[in-house]
Amino acid sequence: MRKQLKSYEQLLRRHLTNLRWRISGHTAYRRFVIICHQRTGSNLLVSLLDAHPDIECHGELFRLLGGRSVRQIDRLYFNAKPKTIRAAGFKMFYDHPHDGDPAELLKRVDEMDRPLIIHLTRDDTIRALVSLKIAQQTGVWFVRLTDEKPTSAEKKITLTKEEIEVFFKKVKEQRAHIQDHFQQADYLHITYEAFVQDPASCVKQIFERLEVRDVPVTPRHQKINPEPLEELIVNYAQLREQGVI
Repeated sequence: MRKQLKSYEQLLRRHLTNLRWRISGHTAYRRFVIICHQRTGSNLLVSLLDAHPDIECHGELFRLLGGRSVRQIDRLYFNAKPKTIRAAGFKMFYDHPHDGDPAELLKRVDEMDRPLIIHLTRDDTIRALVSLKIAQQTGVWFVRLTDEKPTSAEKKITLTKEEIEVFFKKVKEQRAHIQDHFQQADYLHITYEAFVQDPASCVKQIFERLEVRDVPVTPRHQKINPEPLEELIVNYAQLREQGVI
């Protein structure tokens, strides 16, 4: 009963907030979409953008539709917002939504009014795969500055030549598809490597393209897997002999 009451109160509060912004808010903010594959630093980027007072940045908004349409979720998110918000966007992976058609989501992005497409990629694809496997194994997808990271023992993984080759091929095809699909759009390509080396410079580029103030934003996440690959991959030597890493 208490849970039902709390859920009802949250729903009512959200409804009243939305009603308030419909009356006093606006929809003339700039839209943006972060498109990437997993383990490219997207959680850090989302947190930095959302820390800006003029920006509202959501995470995996379209990961699961849950019986709703892409358009329904889009309308719920891109509604009237406080007048202080100058830009609003979300993050999507290449294969979102998992329970729908990714082509439908791309079509909806195409229908937006001049959205900024932020394409986040990672040159070191093997590192992306290792990070993905570790996250799947430990259940830890990001670590805040105050959190403890998984231990080295918890992060030990084994990879096969086949899964490396499949992952590399899939990421290459998906990356090329996005680059081709948005070649006529307002498109900004940022690599993971450039981002982690100088996050302030990268977010400054985004602020300029979104036409918002350049203000300092503080990272709230830390790198999870700084160890050399040979310490993380149990069969590292074998994979080196096979020439896949």
